[in-house]
Amino acid sequence: MNSRSTIWIVSITAIVLALLLYWLLSSGAETKWEPRLKKEGTEPYDLSVFHHTLKNTWGTQYTEIAENSSLEKSISRMNPANGDVYCYAGKNWYLTKKETELLQKFVSAGGHVFVSTYGFSSDLNKSFQPLKNYELSNFTSQTALSVFRNKTLRQPNTSFTFFNGQDTVKLMDWFYFIETNKKPLLSEQDFEDALSESDPDLVVTLSELNSKGPDFLRVHYGAGTMMLHTNPLFFSNYFLKSEQGRQYLAQCISHMPAGRLWYDLSGGIQKPESRTGYARRDMLDFIRSSRGLSMAWNLMLAGIGLFLLFSGRRLQRIIPVKEPPANSTLAFADAIGYFYYSENENTVVFRREWNQFVQFLRFHYRIHEPKNTAEDIARLSEKSGVPERVIQHVYNQYEKFRLLSALNQDDLLEMNIALTQFYTSCNKTHGKFR
Repeated sequence: MNSRSTIWIVSITAIVLALLLYWLLSSGAETKWEPRLKKEGTEPYDLSVFHHTLKNTWGTQYTEIAENSSLEKSISRMNPANGDVYCYAGKNWYLTKKETELLQKFVSAGGHVFVSTYGFSSDLNKSFQPLKNYELSNFTSQTALSVFRNKTLRQPNTSFTFFNGQDTVKLMDWFYFIETNKKPLLSEQDFEDALSESDPDLVVTLSELNSKGPDFLRVHYGAGTMMLHTNPLFFSNYFLKSEQGRQYLAQCISHMPAGRLWYDLSGGIQKPESRTGYARRDMLDFIRSSRGLSMAWNLMLAGIGLFLLFSGRRLQRIIPVKEPPANSTLAFADAIGYFYYSENENTVVFRREWNQFVQFLRFHYRIHEPKNTAEDIARLSEKSGVPERVIQHVYNQYEKFRLLSALNQDDLLEMNIALTQFYTSCNKTHGKFR
């Protein structure tokens, strides 16, 4: 393992340990500012105060739909004729297609719905015709200004300012509705006038957010109404412990009828085939909404940075010089030749010299089967530039000794002289062969 790999491994390990230590230390008694929006949570951005307020306000008329139940199982107990209200608040609102259809029938029959979430069911716009042109959007800002603008309030045009309780200058995501067909929203007076004309599909803006769009709508559908609120964070413990937060909650619930309140604890639990969705929310917003995803994202960016720093550029490795095989040197050839010569293996040397000659003709002149004929000798002479007499002398020497079972040193020397004359003539004509 080289030094660069060691630095890379040590750096990654250090970052992982540092993040793990930070997570362990920050998960202790320190206040958690993550917007969990849990019903019984006691952190600043949980909803326990909101639920206690609803219980105290409705008293015996307050009923909860258990987490292990569902709207589909409980809606048959609701009585829309008495003005019962279905209520939910949380990060995401999960509804199956069947539950959406049942909720539509409940509202049409005279029931009411109050939901505060920024994760509405994606089937909601399809089932409720007045909402078909509406979708969620969001913006990032230090503060959010929610203004109620209708005559039914005790104090019309009342405004409420919300901000990050952990750090007042830190940016936060705030949600609101946009209308895709740019149709103007009805004012409260127009809404009352339209009701008298029996218009069944009406959407009323109860409050606007930073003059960008409505964050609280009242939808008239059939004989009932649906109230949709996009910022459940406004009902969190942190804001409801202030006078302004309590006034804001009072403004919101003043629009809710006095019938039995059914609070759905199962609405925030994802069920098979349930749906929810965000509109126009980019990837980084989604990552920042979860602490685990945010830590994983930062770890990935740190890893990429270290990779670019230590291993991003192509490594300039030195090409090693390879020594030629020892057996390919001329010294080795001389040693082998001297060995055969000293051992009087003249016949072996003779055959090897002839095989080398035949291989030379094949490689350089494409003559695969040289023959001792006038025609072949003339063709080889033409290609090699060697006189025919020299070539003929080589063949004569080969024919003279090839049938002998033993050769003496003088016979081998004659053959060697004939081949040397041939190679020397080739070098003079074509230069030295490699």
